[in-house]
Amino acid sequence: MGYNTEFIGQFSFSEALTVQEIHYLEKILDIDLRDFPEFNKFNNSTIKSLTHVDFELSDDLDGLKWNDSECSYNMPEKINVITNYMREIIPDFKFLGEICAYGEERNDVWKLKIDKNGKAYRLDMKIEKTSSNTVICPCCKEIIHIKKENVHE
Repeated sequence: MGYNTEFIGQFSFSEALTVQEIHYLEKILDIDLRDFPEFNKFNNSTIKSLTHVDFELSDDLDGLKWNDSECSYNMPEKINVITNYMREIIPDFKFLGEICAYGEERNDVWKLKIDKNGKAYRLDMKIEKTSSNTVICPCCKEIIHIKKENVHE
């Protein structure tokens, strides 16, 4: 078992997709990219062996969300592969929004964001300590109360 990260939120499509476009998108979701070399041409990253595409359609079919898989790695690169793939049929395709990521380590909090050109990237977040027993979540801004026995200095 590897390192786990939870992803909260979803990306929306910048434009609504047709039924045919959704079917096209589904071909790349929830697959292991190593088993489908035809998708390699959409990978512009330095990571040449991307693994499982841990995204699924949102419940209302207007975007993508994490599929609750364990050991989800290289998520910005995978979103960029999906974007490049979709641009084969929709040249100006892009996602909107951001997804918050919470890793197993206390300070492993970051956002999966999309820049103005539609490229996904990771933005590391700093946890803000407000007092000896509270912190503010950098993603949702919720105040979290910490029990002293859970704090490892």
